[in-house]
Amino acid sequence: MIVATGAAAAALGIGAGALANRAIDQVRRETAQAEPHETPSNQTPSGLSPAPAATSTRIAVIDTITRRHHTSVRRVLVEVSTALLFVAVTLRLAALDILPAAPAYLWFTAVGVALTVIDIDCKRLPNFLVVPSYPIVFACLTVASAIQSDWPALLRAAIGAVVLFGFYFLLALIYPAGMGFGDVKLAGVIGGVLAYLSYGTLLVGALLAFLVAALVGMVILVTRRGRIGTTIPFGPYMIAAALIAVLAADPLARAYLDWVGAA
Repeated sequence: MIVATGAAAAALGIGAGALANRAIDQVRRETAQAEPHETPSNQTPSGLSPAPAATSTRIAVIDTITRRHHTSVRRVLVEVSTALLFVAVTLRLAALDILPAAPAYLWFTAVGVALTVIDIDCKRLPNFLVVPSYPIVFACLTVASAIQSDWPALLRAAIGAVVLFGFYFLLALIYPAGMGFGDVKLAGVIGGVLAYLSYGTLLVGALLAFLVAALVGMVILVTRRGRIGTTIPFGPYMIAAALIAVLAADPLARAYLDWVGAA
């Protein structure tokens, strides 16, 4: 039964990953069209000699091949990672005996993978992925609550969505340069999926986002890939922390309490 469930989740993940790639490609095209066009390859600023046509053509061909290779690798990584996450999330929900809630969590996982790539690449969390996630996730959670007669979990999800949305909204008001409204809108969805499991999961996921961001920021500074003040998209940290919390909030909380007790 577990093997069959995992295999079905993997197959769904491959399909969802393909759809995520389509969304990523759409946003990349929109972003490219919105950017200022560079000087054509056959024109140069005044006073400079134009590059030979053969050289320009060769550079254009190499650049096209490189972009295609990068896109192919990205497509495979997105589909494989989505499939692996689908399996992990499905088995986790099965272990928690809340498998009817799987559609909500698998939707969030697929959208999360797409948003992670988009935010890293284009510095955007597009509305066409974030906003519909509210009715879709909560409709799926409502059905799951009805199947399992667990209405307190649905109420907890609604409270978690409001609380985390409000928290990020306050952060955006206090420091708008460091928190975009896309992050605020995403926070409500994350709050819902985390609090449906428990308030402890919500707390772990919320705190973990800032911890992961701080650790990655330190690595960037140490490796000199950035400097203090460098803008880093926060959406990927929110999504990664949420998925980690869904999969391992309880052992993480126990490990932290044990560490605090030992200290």
